[in-house]
Amino acid sequence: QRVSLVRDTAFNLFNLEVNLGAAEPGLVTADIHIARGPLASVIDVNTSWSVVERTRARAKAAASNNLMVYLIKQGGSWFQNERGQEFRTSAGSVVVGSQDAAYKAAAAPGQDWSFHALSVSEHLFPFAADRIRQGGFQLVPAHAPLNRLLSSYLALFCQDFPKLDKSSTAASLKALDHLLAAALGGKDAREHELLAHTVSGERCRAALKFIEDHMEF
Repeated sequence: QRVSLVRDTAFNLFNLEVNLGAAEPGLVTADIHIARGPLASVIDVNTSWSVVERTRARAKAAASNNLMVYLIKQGGSWFQNERGQEFRTSAGSVVVGSQDAAYKAAAAPGQDWSFHALSVSEHLFPFAADRIRQGGFQLVPAHAPLNRLLSSYLALFCQDFPKLDKSSTAASLKALDHLLAAALGGKDAREHELLAHTVSGERCRAALKFIEDHMEF
């Protein structure tokens, strides 16, 4: 049943094919929680090591207007996007991509998958959507502007998502859209670079404290 849960979750929620390798079924772990809202869904995944892949055929079958934002809780995973670019994650990494972006990934040897995944329609990310699509399945660089604030904010958002009503969710997603756009750069990269240098470490901490205090509202 756990093997089926892993495969069904990967296929139905992430549009992925899963290869569990030579793992014995009795040793496969699967702890998956899904919180659905009117504007987005958050999936908390903790499963056994595996190789996952969204082939081009699977990508064509996906909803073309859906975006995914991942917060990695346990580092060391590897992935390769359709362009052949390779990335490695660490704890706190943010990965973005569209639901119809082909890629292949594997958890680090001897480690499980552990991440939060936000599924949201691209029209709710008017600033970041084009940058996500243009870059393909990609890792937000650790040195990107506001990356630490983005990672911390995403962790709080995923944690408190089940408690948010529709208006609070919309406001939270709007803030996330701006943070993603700043971190991913693009045609407004100079503006975001200036913003990143303007916001000192102390102001970042103050902003994060404000988010923590007001997320439930």
